[in-house]
Amino acid sequence: SGAASRVSALPCCGAWCCSPAGRGRKGVCGAVASPPAPRPPVSPARPWSFPVPQLARLDNGLRVISYDTPGQHVASLRWAIAAPIAGEPRQIEGVGAMLARTLDEGPASHSSQQLAELLERKGVALSAVATERGLILHLDVPVRHLAPALDLLREVLVEPDFPTAAVDRHRQTWLAEIC
Repeated sequence: SGAASRVSALPCCGAWCCSPAGRGRKGVCGAVASPPAPRPPVSPARPWSFPVPQLARLDNGLRVISYDTPGQHVASLRWAIAAPIAGEPRQIEGVGAMLARTLDEGPASHSSQQLAELLERKGVALSAVATERGLILHLDVPVRHLAPALDLLREVLVEPDFPTAAVDRHRQTWLAEIC
């Protein structure tokens, strides 16, 4: 009992092991709580403004808006394709959303599994969404892998493959989400 009173006189670390949930008795672990570290000084914020967009038009007519952000290691690219869901013919309503859902099923030259592995090896995130304004493609990639990522994206866009099994799987998932 003398040892217990000496232990309980020591300050507690306050850790979970000493709490009732940790089955310990608060204040009797014998560990000494260390004083909090001093806070580092906070410097005033440096002035910042959003980069000025650079506008260009490619030979194929594609309008490009780019932002120079030195020091960034990930390139984030977005493509907006003017194909609004409101413009879909009634008899094929939802085709834009289905296109967005199945676009990553792979180009004709790769299966969906092969495409996923190729994208993953290069750290590429590829997605698409159909919106009121059109189809939006998203590509995030480490800058050092930008060229191969753009090659894969070109394959996906120019040589798309929409296997019946994949379309059916996405249709069933979509119907389940609606219900």
